[in-house]
Amino acid sequence: MTKIIKKHKFPFVITLAILVAAAGAVFYFSGVQKARGAVQTLLLSNDLSFSIPPLQSFSFDETNATPSTDTTTDINTGNTNTGRYFIITPGQINSTPFGTALPTNITTAGFRSSTLLKGGYNNGNWTFKVKLRNRAAYAHSGKVYVRLWKAVNADMTSPTAVTDWFASPNTINFSATSGEIKTDVFTYNPGGPNLNNEWFYVEYVWYISAKANNSAAGFQFVVDESSGEEAVLTTSWTSTVNPDATSYTNDTNPAMNNLGGKIGDQITITGNSFRNNVCTGSDYKVSIQTFDIPCDNIISWQNTSIVFTIPATINVYGGVGALVVFAAGTSDPTPLDFYVYPTAGALQSPPGVPCANCAREYSAGDTDGVITLTGTAFGLGGTVTILNQPATVNSYSDTAIEVRVPTSIADNLYQGSITLTRTDPPDNRTATWSTFRILPRITGITPSSGVANDPVTISGNHLCQPSQICPGVGSRSTASDNVVFESVQVSDANVTGWTNTVINANVPVGTPVGNITVTVESFNDLSNAFPFVILTPIPNDPSSATLYQFKTNTDTLEPPTTNIAVNGGINQTNVWFRMTMSAVVNVTLIPQVEVKAVGVAFDGTGIADGTGVAYSGAPVLGWVNAGSLSDGTSYHWRARVKNQSTNDVSNWISFGGNADPGDTDFYIDTTFPIISAVNATNIAGNTATIEWTTNESATQQVEYGISTCDPGAYFEPSSGAGSGTSHSITLLGLSSNTTYYYRVRSKDLANNETISPSAPSCNSFLTVAPEVKAMKTLEFFAKQQTTTITAPYTDPGTTFQIYISDASPNIQNAFVEVSGVSSAGAGIDVKVNSAASMTANLSANNVTAFNLMYNIPNPNTTLLVASENNPSPTNTLYMNLTGTSNISLLSAKVVVTYYYSP
Repeated sequence: MTKIIKKHKFPFVITLAILVAAAGAVFYFSGVQKARGAVQTLLLSNDLSFSIPPLQSFSFDETNATPSTDTTTDINTGNTNTGRYFIITPGQINSTPFGTALPTNITTAGFRSSTLLKGGYNNGNWTFKVKLRNRAAYAHSGKVYVRLWKAVNADMTSPTAVTDWFASPNTINFSATSGEIKTDVFTYNPGGPNLNNEWFYVEYVWYISAKANNSAAGFQFVVDESSGEEAVLTTSWTSTVNPDATSYTNDTNPAMNNLGGKIGDQITITGNSFRNNVCTGSDYKVSIQTFDIPCDNIISWQNTSIVFTIPATINVYGGVGALVVFAAGTSDPTPLDFYVYPTAGALQSPPGVPCANCAREYSAGDTDGVITLTGTAFGLGGTVTILNQPATVNSYSDTAIEVRVPTSIADNLYQGSITLTRTDPPDNRTATWSTFRILPRITGITPSSGVANDPVTISGNHLCQPSQICPGVGSRSTASDNVVFESVQVSDANVTGWTNTVINANVPVGTPVGNITVTVESFNDLSNAFPFVILTPIPNDPSSATLYQFKTNTDTLEPPTTNIAVNGGINQTNVWFRMTMSAVVNVTLIPQVEVKAVGVAFDGTGIADGTGVAYSGAPVLGWVNAGSLSDGTSYHWRARVKNQSTNDVSNWISFGGNADPGDTDFYIDTTFPIISAVNATNIAGNTATIEWTTNESATQQVEYGISTCDPGAYFEPSSGAGSGTSHSITLLGLSSNTTYYYRVRSKDLANNETISPSAPSCNSFLTVAPEVKAMKTLEFFAKQQTTTITAPYTDPGTTFQIYISDASPNIQNAFVEVSGVSSAGAGIDVKVNSAASMTANLSANNVTAFNLMYNIPNPNTTLLVASENNPSPTNTLYMNLTGTSNISLLSAKVVVTYYYSP
């Protein structure tokens, strides 16, 4: 045990000595001593301190104000104050009792250490010695209670109890003798309390358990340092000394001194109490957050410095208070801020670019604008800027970031840095890749196709490398600066302009036709290959379906309406040919034809050209006129289209698909047909037939009228249908007894037409005068049956006579009207002479009157007519019956309608 002797500035009521010792050190309360043995009042010192030489010092301070004057507090021992607890404060014993029970919560009116304590006592009993003196001649008794606390807060909020209240097992009894002194000695084991940078706090209570009478009485605690009768003897104390890191340097990257470091950086920590030792990985170690630096990375360990390198296996990012030094099992209570910075270790260029650490601005059409930055400690999220422009992040991990090169980079910038800023964790630590280069990119070519010598505009970005100084005249077609169409480099003279974003050039001669690519090389940096189409200058073949032959060049309809059909004749010695022309490029197109007589093969000679037509994307019509053709000759022909600018021609296309040279496409016929044997026949009152012949197959038509043959007379054409060499047309609707004038017309297959006779002559004929006729209707009695006829019945026939006295009657209509009464259903069959019969069914009612008519077929020939000159002819009527009916009152009459010449 080590004894703590307490000294006081003011008299006090209880003497406490708390021994906190290491290696036998003695700790003293310091103060100003009154005269030895003097009576002590109930006031405590406001400056209670003790030291722990030689390691550190600290003191106990009161937590409330000290009274301004010395006072003596008397404890009333009257009836109302027995069994009460009084809180002992640094200045006094509270004369007002707390209550009949000890306080539960801490009362911050006790004693607190003036510094943070770190260390601990061995487990064991502490000895408490207390000396007390009765101040008045009154008997009373009581005891002292003690409670210990610790807390990380100086105001003792949120404390932790070291002990509960404990009291001396002894009761102090005072007699009625004033000045009587009692000494109480007791032990208590607080369990070897430990303090880890915490404040220590002590509470005291005096308990009055009995009293002699109701008069006021008082008492004091007495201290006599030399007697050793008042003290607290504790178990031995072990003081803990924490390592104290004050700063560090980054030996690899001095700009990061006291900021942090990257993987592989060497760090030197400066401070105290590290002890001269080696890393053990437990009691002696350096930690960044939860990661312990491997001992293999600790280069040296001295009492005031530690040198280590940041390992590649580190899996934390650091932060505020992240760097902690552990020595002898204790940690630095004031750790240092330390950030593990991200490290950009490598740049993976896109597979389509020809160099390392380079890429193009992003385009969705390829991967040339996507780069991958690899390294360490990137975190879980962050942002990337390329040449100070924000980049879109495709994917992000702790060791790799895939980003798009932004399209917002100024086109006159070509090289610079990539900066990564870590945002998860949100510490904004950065890493920089400083050797990045942007290659030229072609973004478009206008137009997208063309032929040799066509001007084009190449659009793009960063087309001048490595700075904004673009190639000038004389240096635009070199090994390092050039424009290439497929494999043909554009000459310097044909590169007419070059800026950071636009190059003007002409398509070089010799570039192969078809789909090609264009590249730009600037200062040996090659652009992407951009598609371009070299168009053929050869016109498209004319379609055989759009080749036509005409007499004139006025029909532009498709299909036309006036064209000459295959193997058709043309009655002139020149022919117009039409074709539909097109090309891949905009150019003037010239139609061409070759015409040969049938039997003569095409040989490419005698080609006839038409007039050139400008083509600009929509098909155009081309016309060619071929003359000096021979009458009576058949021809075939073919067509092609020529590029007026380049003289390139399409393939020959034969008209109608006819084989060369045997088939006829058209023939020339300028000979008119010969008309002979013109005659008018079968002339009647209203009709006449005109007949004639031709020496070749031809059409037929008659033009006629009632005017004279004088010029200007009206002639009405007849139908022109029919063809051949024998011609006949019947004219209808003519007026009787009228003279008609006419000519005949015939046109051969080549449209050669002959009119006979030639004007002003014409032929004529007179129609027949009309006949005067009258019409009558007569009725003739044919049969009257006076008896009932029972069906079935076969009629032997009843004769009757048709008598007409008018000359030359022409019967137009005749019928038999039959009537009677039938008793039941029956059938009746009626006929006259040998004409076809008519069968009728009578009603099935018991008694039914009927009436029916039988129309006599062909009455003008069926009926025999009697006249004055021939009175004998008769006709026979037959009426046969079927069924079972009885027919009565059966009768018949014949009605005849005819016309005659009066």
